[in-house]
Amino acid sequence: MSYTESEIIEEQSLISRFCEALSIEEKFLKQKSRIHWLKNGDSNNRFFFNSCRARWNSNKILSLVNSAGDTVTRHEDMADIATSYFKSLLGNVTEVGNFPDSLTLPLISDLTAERLCAAFSAQDVLTTLKSMAKNRCPGPDGFSVEFSLGSWPIVGEEVTKGILYFFQTLSLPRIVNSAAICLVPKIENPTEMHHFRPISCCNVLYKCISKMLASRLKGVMPTLISHFQSAFVPSRSIGDNVMLAQALCKNYHLRSGQPRCAVKLDIHKAFDSLNWNFIFNALRLMNFPQKFIAWLRACVTSTMFSVKLNGKLCQRDCMPLVSKLCERIEQWTAKFLNFAGRLQLIRSVLYGAVGYWSIYLFLPKGILKKLNMLMFKFLWGGFHKPLGKCQYKVNWEDCCKPKSEGGLGLRSLFEWNLAAIYHQIWRLIQINSGSSIWITWVKNCLLKDKNFWTCKMPYKCSWTIRKLFNARVGFSSFIKYDIGPNSVFSFWHDPWANGKSLIKISDSIISTAESTSMVPINVYLRNGIWDLPSSNHVDIIEVRNIANSVRICRSDAISWDGLLTRNIKITNIWDSVRASNTLVPWSDFVWNNFSVPKCSFITWLAILNRLLTKDRMVSFGMQVDPVCILCCNDCESIHHIFSNCPYFDLVRKALHFHFSEDWNDCIQGNFVTSQLKKKELKIAGLFFSTAVYYTWKERNFRLHNPGASNPTLTIINTIRRIVKEKLFSSAMFQKWVGLNPSLVLMFY
Repeated sequence: MSYTESEIIEEQSLISRFCEALSIEEKFLKQKSRIHWLKNGDSNNRFFFNSCRARWNSNKILSLVNSAGDTVTRHEDMADIATSYFKSLLGNVTEVGNFPDSLTLPLISDLTAERLCAAFSAQDVLTTLKSMAKNRCPGPDGFSVEFSLGSWPIVGEEVTKGILYFFQTLSLPRIVNSAAICLVPKIENPTEMHHFRPISCCNVLYKCISKMLASRLKGVMPTLISHFQSAFVPSRSIGDNVMLAQALCKNYHLRSGQPRCAVKLDIHKAFDSLNWNFIFNALRLMNFPQKFIAWLRACVTSTMFSVKLNGKLCQRDCMPLVSKLCERIEQWTAKFLNFAGRLQLIRSVLYGAVGYWSIYLFLPKGILKKLNMLMFKFLWGGFHKPLGKCQYKVNWEDCCKPKSEGGLGLRSLFEWNLAAIYHQIWRLIQINSGSSIWITWVKNCLLKDKNFWTCKMPYKCSWTIRKLFNARVGFSSFIKYDIGPNSVFSFWHDPWANGKSLIKISDSIISTAESTSMVPINVYLRNGIWDLPSSNHVDIIEVRNIANSVRICRSDAISWDGLLTRNIKITNIWDSVRASNTLVPWSDFVWNNFSVPKCSFITWLAILNRLLTKDRMVSFGMQVDPVCILCCNDCESIHHIFSNCPYFDLVRKALHFHFSEDWNDCIQGNFVTSQLKKKELKIAGLFFSTAVYYTWKERNFRLHNPGASNPTLTIINTIRRIVKEKLFSSAMFQKWVGLNPSLVLMFY
């Protein structure tokens, strides 16, 4: 059947509109579902809808207990309880006394104060809106950030004027400065108000104003906050306090030793019960300008709150224990996810949680094995219970390889754990420890006058410290010291001499050289040239030979695996310590930015010969008819289905590209028989993986529904439709079509 040019153009337009409608529906359901780990993938409308329903059922408030101890279930009675609770919490105002004269607070400079109250511009408003988090619950007015940005040519001028008007006049209409308090359960079956976490849903204009003020404060706060506060400040890490607490509380459970105690402070409702006059008085003493304080006062003291009982906001818990997280997800999500969906969940949520905590806790091998098994079972079975059985199609070690090496792009937890240990060592050996209280404590209290590289492991040190000391040898193989003419590195202890410490030459090397233990390298340098002891002792001769083989650089530096920068990230370290494997020739064809995840996943399994074809069933001892159910001509195997099977041959020849008829060629990366450009190869990969997926789906449909089948033409049209929808929803492909309209002919 041939199509006219006008029909092709009309269909292209209809497909684009259809894809846009699907995208809008998916975004709507995604926002309501509060799923943030899933960024890209197939059409997830069913998954998001079921997520919305599950969250609504779990978060709905059915009853509350009033002050008299009675349980109420009527909406009006529960609303009265919630309103009274927040009135008592937020409505009280008390007088604040003067600060004592002896109190010393950090001050900001006059220049900084002037910058804080500088006028905002229209560009500041637009930049702030663009930087705000997307896909969040709207405020009482029902508008989201996406609405403001999407309709900016229409509403942009009015939004800008309204926001700048506040900074000029301090006028903030009640409709702008109103917030809806949504109640998120902290426990199962909550019955009292303190069982809920209040979350304020603010209007976009108010959020933009507050973010503009916060952006101004962001550059000032690190200079005002004590270095003992290691969380929520740029360049500081909350993990430093975790590791410091581990080290300090070592052996606190023992009765022997000096008397000691630990105090746990519960700062209850710290923000909600703050007295704003106290804050404003403190800001004045810190030399904050009156104009800036007035802006803050207008934002925080004139807010109108309303409580949403059984509203639309859903819970977004960040559970620290991966097992609990998986258990919660399995209750209502796993059954709606295919392999590709579970893979995305593992990569985004489970690895995120485990990866964050392992940076500071250095998980034991036994725990890492349990976590691996948990994620292994979740990927292949959709559950994590230890007694559950599932078919493991690919071993976990192969899954934890980069996609370019034939894996799924996951990271080995063992390698990540080692990288986390190395990352802390990297921070520890830097000359300037910055504002890290943990590193300062290790150097001044634990090491004292000793050197990390050569001292013995401290007696009764914490698990974290022991892991660092035990990893010194392996870590040193990845670093290189560059020596400057004024080097402050330790001459005897730091491994600047081709990865070794000179003190290890002999036990008496320091006394033989008539030196001191902690002498820096610059003592033995004169104008950038080595000036070493002239003794003819064999050890000193060896020291001179080693030193003369080291080139003097412009300044001191430590490089990691060839990367000469102090800002080494844990991902750089992981890339160095992980096991490297041979690159596979088919990776870019199967996995690219045009691929449909579920189709690429099945194609990946097919290439690895891990699909449960009948020849594998027979090898596993299963009693099955080995004949291919698609053609009924030959024994079923991966090679037969995607090489010799007449059914797949019809599908393959109906597609736009000339694909190889030999599956062995495909495994070697030779999927097409003609020379294609890079962008055409990506599109061909989409066609091929989609064909593999729907052919395998049809095979399973026939296997589990004896006598039932779909016509080959139906499968071909489905493949074309999926490819069309995927490509026409891509801005990149639309750009290509604009440059080369003939690309649309591949669908006909």
